[in-house]
Amino acid sequence: MTAADESPPPWRLDRQETFYLSFLGDNVGEFPVEISFPIRVDDATSEEQPFVKVEATATVVDFPPCELEIAEPSLRFGAVKVGTIVTRPIVITNRGATTCPIVKLALDPNGSSAFSSTTLWPGLLAPGERRAVATRYTPTELTGVQDRTSLFVYHSNEETSTAVVPISGLATEFGLVAEPNIIDFGWVPSVQCPRDAIKAFTIRNGGAEPVKITGITIAADGSQRFAARADENLPLTIEPARSKSFSASYRPLDYSHDIWTIEIWLDGVDEPFVVEARGWSDDACGPLCWWPWAICPAAPQSVVVNTRSILSGDAYSPSCREATCEWQLLSAPIGSTARIAGAGCTPSFSPDVVGTYKFKLAVTDELGTRGFDCQHELTAEPIDAITVQTVWDVPGDIDLHLLNEGLADRRDPISWDRDPADCFHRNCTEGNRPSPLWEGDLEMTASLDRNDLAGTGPETIHIPVPSVTHSYAIGVYNRGNRGTPVNVVTNIYCGGTLVQSVPTVFTNVAQFKVIGSIRYLGTTCTFTPDGTLWSSYY
Repeated sequence: MTAADESPPPWRLDRQETFYLSFLGDNVGEFPVEISFPIRVDDATSEEQPFVKVEATATVVDFPPCELEIAEPSLRFGAVKVGTIVTRPIVITNRGATTCPIVKLALDPNGSSAFSSTTLWPGLLAPGERRAVATRYTPTELTGVQDRTSLFVYHSNEETSTAVVPISGLATEFGLVAEPNIIDFGWVPSVQCPRDAIKAFTIRNGGAEPVKITGITIAADGSQRFAARADENLPLTIEPARSKSFSASYRPLDYSHDIWTIEIWLDGVDEPFVVEARGWSDDACGPLCWWPWAICPAAPQSVVVNTRSILSGDAYSPSCREATCEWQLLSAPIGSTARIAGAGCTPSFSPDVVGTYKFKLAVTDELGTRGFDCQHELTAEPIDAITVQTVWDVPGDIDLHLLNEGLADRRDPISWDRDPADCFHRNCTEGNRPSPLWEGDLEMTASLDRNDLAGTGPETIHIPVPSVTHSYAIGVYNRGNRGTPVNVVTNIYCGGTLVQSVPTVFTNVAQFKVIGSIRYLGTTCTFTPDGTLWSSYY
């Protein structure tokens, strides 16, 4: 027995003190002990309380050898950028019928110092219980060879180490990041009608050099249950600050918890970049295992605004009953009036406003059982280098204008609503262009998608190849909307990025407002607000 501060007796008690009692059992059995603390006051035995008594018992048992299962026979970090910290779990499960005492977990002292463990826990593992040991890899220099170590799992006594997990990693210059990493499939059915569950992930190049991906494989024994692929043909190159889309699939063969590794092979590198994935299937869900499942597209979609796309859904019924699909539009950008076209699992959709659209896919089997829904996102991107889009809140006629400031002055009222400097409903819809063409080039001349006379927009004007020698002014005109006040929002995009969102409130018909001026710089834009307002314009 020792004091917490390791001081020897006698101990002076003027506050609460902590003591530690240790026990070493060398024989099976129960060992009771009674500890007495004599109490002295002024160097004499206390008459009020001569001693304090503490009772303790220790039980020594003979544990049988543990039946431990390691989720993976080895832990492979793969190719990791120098200076990056990557943490991965080693999952240990007690598959035996008795409790397993984990005495110690330790990394090989002779292994690479680039590895460390953040949770080296001792304790008891009940039958069926699992715990994760978080292991960290932090490469600090390029060596050209693998960093290696091992995790030793000691159980029952400190001399027994029946579980050894080899650990490896390779320091590289590449700065790849997987999003997400780990890919979590959650629960996936594996009953009468098994099929693949699909999850999307992306790989982003955070380094300074292009990275060429040459192959994708599944590590260890996971090939029958797992698969992964790129959304483009291999080999493919990821430029710096860019990303590529991938998808992983999981089909459990029985009731189990699975952890596996997706290997992304890089040109000129002996070790792959690895992405972790996990999923599980068991019979604990009861009747829920027989409900139908909705299957949404593996990845969010990105399309050009006003482009028709397919919502590629599917329905899965573990009971093998026929199931039907119903897509629902949950949310859309302000001003959108787009609707899903068609029924079933694969209807079409044409986004009419730049922004993100959210959908839900619901499924019902032939007995009328409503199953598990899924959600999907579609993002409508601007069409060209400069895109201007306006929407409003009261149905009626609002017009969008884009003025070539190389041909006219935006602060002169007579510059607007006329050819050839202004692109608007009379000269710029249904494929028409102002005449003569701006800069003498069709690609450098603006176009208006449609003229909305009775709705709430949108109206969209875009220029495929804007001039870099002059600006373009943006105007909105309340030609005939009498539902005043009318709240108008005009969004200005440059190279697919929102540059400015400008609100306008019309209180009367025939008001014209010059919102501002946008200047194209080759890849980016600058915006200069204006705010000029003319009443009784026409």
